[in-house]
Amino acid sequence: MDKSAPWTVLQGTLSICNATTTGIWGILKGHEHYGFLAGAAALNSGMTAAAFFTMREYIISPILVHTLPLDQYERRRHELGISRASQETDNLLASTSGPQFSSMRSQKVLDSALSGMAAGGLLRGLRSGPKAAVSGAITVGAAATLLQLGFNEFTVQRLKLISRQRSPEGGIISTTPQSGLTLRSPLAIEQGPTPGGSPTPEQEPTSWKTKALSLLGIKKLSEDEYLQRLKLQRENHLLRIAELERKLEEEKAKDNASGV
Repeated sequence: MDKSAPWTVLQGTLSICNATTTGIWGILKGHEHYGFLAGAAALNSGMTAAAFFTMREYIISPILVHTLPLDQYERRRHELGISRASQETDNLLASTSGPQFSSMRSQKVLDSALSGMAAGGLLRGLRSGPKAAVSGAITVGAAATLLQLGFNEFTVQRLKLISRQRSPEGGIISTTPQSGLTLRSPLAIEQGPTPGGSPTPEQEPTSWKTKALSLLGIKKLSEDEYLQRLKLQRENHLLRIAELERKLEEEKAKDNASGV
């Protein structure tokens, strides 16, 4: 099981609850009972999301990771330290260590499809009887598959854009357990390992406040990043000052010429 499974379940459930509440509130703004309706919709969607993410992270994904021989599950077994000790697996991981956007596009698609079918069939069957379980499984399974495909495609395009912006001369894209990809700029590649061959110290565990802020798009800057931003702002201000001084000189020259 992935170590980030509890955080994934909580994050997905809260995201869907918040989105549903906001959408229903906007649609039913003029209704006198919009608050109750929005709360009920958020509760229903939250229950569905909790069932879906719990099944995927604690039941479906562990089963698939331990049983299926597909490339993405071989890699995930290797990342979790449960890879099968075979030369074929090592060769496979070595041959696919570069950018594999095709595997990213299929990342957790099967997991989400099966989890959606299980969650939709279970909840629909409990609400409307066993006969409605099949339709609920098909509907939620198809929706989960499409959403996972859309999320994967968005991730691929975002990483391609970041790669072009940060590595215009061709950076390296390598796989990681959490996000699937890590971008490295050419500068980091040229620097190589640290002096003395000592590995880079591991990053400190991220606090829940940092994770909550990251959901809102707020990223904590390091001292180097903050310094680079200050330097960039200073350069922009100096360019702006030089431009304004040039315009003032031109206006003075025009005034002197018109006065003569």
